Formats: sequence, C-alpha cells, structure tokens
Amino acid sequence: MDTNNRLRKKTVEQTDKTESRVHVYIGPSVRGVIINGSIHIGTRKEVLEKLKTAIELHPKIARLIVPDREVSAAKEQLKEGNNGLSKAYKALSDEREVK
Repeated sequence: MDTNNRLRKKTVEQTDKTESRVHVYIGPSVRGVIINGSIHIGTRKEVLEKLKTAIELHPKIARLIVPDREVSAAKEQLKEGNNGLSKAYKALSDEREVK
C-alpha cells in the first residue's frame, strides 16, 4: 500500500469515528410536524431528543434522520426500495395519507 492510500484510509477511519453534528430528515413532509430535507444540528441523540414529540406521533421519522454525509447514499436506498429506509418512508407516507 503506498503512502497516499494509507493516508486516505487513516482519514476515512478518523471520519468514521467522529459522529456527525448535522443530520437531515429524508422522509416525506408531514404537515405541522416535519419537512422533507430539514436540517438538524447536533448528535443523533440530541436531534432525536429535539424531535421527540414528532417521533412520538410518527415513530418512523427517527429512521429517516440521517447524517449529512450519508444523505446521498440514503436517497439511493430510497430509490432502490425493499430496504429499511424505503419501508420506513412508505409506511410514513401511507400513515400520513390515512389521517
């Protein structure tokens, strides 16, 4: 492994150990509760605590809060379907339409 690859690997490992302080909601908008694409500052635990009321009303919201550096991959998962994120999105969409 050359020096550049070792440095890249070390940087990736350090990034993985550092928890994101910016999270994005990638689920459907729920009127009066949460908006698609909304940005939330804090650790995941802090963000979920801030959104406690919304999550109590719609528990799938918690699954659809992702770190900013994972938004692109998460949106790809939504497009692919048949995975945890897409199932949470669909369940929340269906729930929202029933009410």
